[in-house]
Amino acid sequence: MKKIISLLIAMCFIIPSALVISACKVETFNVGISLNSNQADYTQAYKDAKGYSSKNVTHIIGRKRAKYDYVKTLLPLQSDMVAPEGKIFAGWYLNSDCSADKYFTKDNWDNYMDNIGDGKTARLYVYWVDENQKVITFDFGNSGASFTNDYRTEKSFTENNLRIITDNLETIELPEVSDLIVPEDRYFVGWFLDSNGFTPATKQNIEELYANTAEVKLYPKWEMRKNAIVVIDINAPEGQYFTFPEQIIEEYDDSSYSNYKELSIYTFADAYEELVPVLEIIKNSDINQYGANYNFVRWEFVVWANNEPSYIEVSETNWNSFWEGDVSSAVIQIRAVWELAE
Repeated sequence: MKKIISLLIAMCFIIPSALVISACKVETFNVGISLNSNQADYTQAYKDAKGYSSKNVTHIIGRKRAKYDYVKTLLPLQSDMVAPEGKIFAGWYLNSDCSADKYFTKDNWDNYMDNIGDGKTARLYVYWVDENQKVITFDFGNSGASFTNDYRTEKSFTENNLRIITDNLETIELPEVSDLIVPEDRYFVGWFLDSNGFTPATKQNIEELYANTAEVKLYPKWEMRKNAIVVIDINAPEGQYFTFPEQIIEEYDDSSYSNYKELSIYTFADAYEELVPVLEIIKNSDINQYGANYNFVRWEFVVWANNEPSYIEVSETNWNSFWEGDVSSAVIQIRAVWELAE
């Protein structure tokens, strides 16, 4: 019995110790920094400040700490480096060839880390270009936007890794809205030199703000599209029972519940041309009627004022009037008008 008790006591000490040892294990991760040229070097002031005696620099950090934002703080600035003769700094890349698809972005870094084991070294390389050149890249952030497949094929690049290298900003043709897959709830304003959309990407702004560097990053600016729920009321005449056919409900209704007498369609202020075909399909469908025979006359907007409705014919002009001013969202009512068949 004493042996059993002693064994249990020993286990109480051993098991927690094992857990502590496991919890304290740190997965190491190395970040190497390469100047990517024998002619490049760090400035003497930078070497002194960092205590570097060599151009070959490796930071040994924990894997959990090796996030994109932290790794950026480990990289020397352009002013901390001496460029090769006739060259200028143009960014950081994940391979020595500095191919466009290996540009140092958060997504590329996260994917890179996933394929490197503990204790290995992830190396970042400086990209040098001629002093008169600019290297333009595009950052969509987490907007969900991207380039179209046709545009990628035309420009011969994959994913969003478009890179334009030029010595003449006058000849630059920036991607247009037709080259982009735009998030449904936004519209494209243009390209800017900051993620907040304050400084347009004009030739003058690029020359002024990037006079001493070749790395130019452009950001798309988006504006939210005004949205609405459009409720389409079948508006059966008094004493009559009309319903939309089930296939119409299934195809167009965005609500979780339908009584077959109303459709709820989520749409946008600038999407009138998308709404019209839906109204035409509904108008021309075989509305289920139980009772007297009626003919469709027109669609009308229902406008409320002082709790009283008024009715105006559906048109693009009247549609646009709903969106005057700063309206972020709305419910727009549309009803059918019928007349008794002769």
